[in-house]
Amino acid sequence: WITLHHLAKYSPVDRLITRLDEQPHRVFETRIAKRADGVRVAMWDGDAGYASIDPDTAGDRHRLVLAEDGFVFENTVVDY
Repeated sequence: WITLHHLAKYSPVDRLITRLDEQPHRVFETRIAKRADGVRVAMWDGDAGYASIDPDTAGDRHRLVLAEDGFVFENTVVDY
């Protein structure tokens, strides 16, 4: 999903390649859990709920909400 986010944000492709060359190499380890309302959330490092695997934890967001009516990328942590 992050790849698709980059493709949508930095078009044309040469702009994307330039942006990626400027960024450090990143590895994403995904942790998936359900919120109290039953919606699954994929969290990455920096998300307030990442360490505890608790998506209901208040704080910074670095996640993909996997709602039935569509996915929502929430990010207050990483500069993409």
